[in-house]
Amino acid sequence: LEQMERAARSGDMASAQQMLEQLQDILENLRTARRRGQPSEAQREMRRAQSELDQLMRDQQQLRDDTYQDSREPPRSQQGKRGGRNQQNDDKSARGGGGDREDSRSLRDRQTELRNRLGDIQRRLGGRADESQQDLKDAEEAMRDADGELGDGGDRDKAAEAQGRALDALKKGSDRLAQQMQNNGEPSDQADRGE
Repeated sequence: LEQMERAARSGDMASAQQMLEQLQDILENLRTARRRGQPSEAQREMRRAQSELDQLMRDQQQLRDDTYQDSREPPRSQQGKRGGRNQQNDDKSARGGGGDREDSRSLRDRQTELRNRLGDIQRRLGGRADESQQDLKDAEEAMRDADGELGDGGDRDKAAEAQGRALDALKKGSDRLAQQMQNNGEPSDQADRGE
């Protein structure tokens, strides 16, 4: 600033003008950096939703694994006839709290809780994530199907299949949300570097 003032006093207007333009460029770069550094409320909500979707996918995968494992175990009434496995399964039954019905309710309760979490994410996103909403609706529908199959008289294999569909839809929705965040929330040159 002092150099610019001296140049203006000495009559060197070209140098003063050049220094003024450099100063304006520096200020503009600072403003741009500040805008990039402070995401909007919508961007923060979308990032939060992205993080929660990632955790939801991990939890859904674990539940699918547990459902698959449950479908491979013989019913409790047949376990007494199998000799050596009897003690191990009795221990598991005692931890589970009471046989098939308790295990079914536990898996079903977990699926319902995951579906409720997805519903919360969808409500908070509202219209901000139009591109991923259909995928999230597909995931919710698949979770509802799995929930039904995890009930009394349901088919564990069909439940695991529905959970797989839910996982696929969650992944697509999460990927689209990430792409939308990149396209809407970042300057194009930064988005290009991120791809």
